[in-house]
Amino acid sequence: ARCQSCIDVFFFSSRRRHTRYISVTGVQTCALPILGIDDNGDDDWFRFQTVESLAITATVSPIGTTYDDSPQACGGAGNCCSGNFTDSASIADLNVQIVDTDGATVLTTANSQPAGSTETTLVTALSTPGEYFVRVYEGNAPSETQLYSLSIASVALPPLLISFPNGAPSLLPPDIATTFQVRIVDGSEVLVPGSA
Repeated sequence: ARCQSCIDVFFFSSRRRHTRYISVTGVQTCALPILGIDDNGDDDWFRFQTVESLAITATVSPIGTTYDDSPQACGGAGNCCSGNFTDSASIADLNVQIVDTDGATVLTTANSQPAGSTETTLVTALSTPGEYFVRVYEGNAPSETQLYSLSIASVALPPLLISFPNGAPSLLPPDIATTFQVRIVDGSEVLVPGSA
């Protein structure tokens, strides 16, 4: 699978409208290395298109470092002050969502980590091809811009996803009826009406 280009991701924010776009297929990761979210209430939206059934992971990671942000002149005579440190990776508490094709229905959210931490969210099955969204937003009210990186990864789904919600049976004795739960989810299989 290929990523057209990370520059081709469709991006827009609540305050700025820019068009970038990505079409995702198969197994791929598209990383956007240096982005910035404005202060106090801004959110950034990214639109991506699926052309097959996929599992999608979105990861947002703050970018920054700790530096001395003290005044230049302290105590006169050109002395520099020290001890007023700023952690620029912890300005905003970044959160991330994957949003359905309608642009309103939130499929999954990652917002459990504190400011300065990476957030990752996963949709295990986007079975309908279409245009979906990733939303990056602030969980606090920062007064400065936060730099961050965003990664959108996809994995193609098999035709059927089969799982055992209560675990797979370890041993099935012959000729004895056994009951256990099986969950089958349509992955990339296209069902023809009347055929199943």
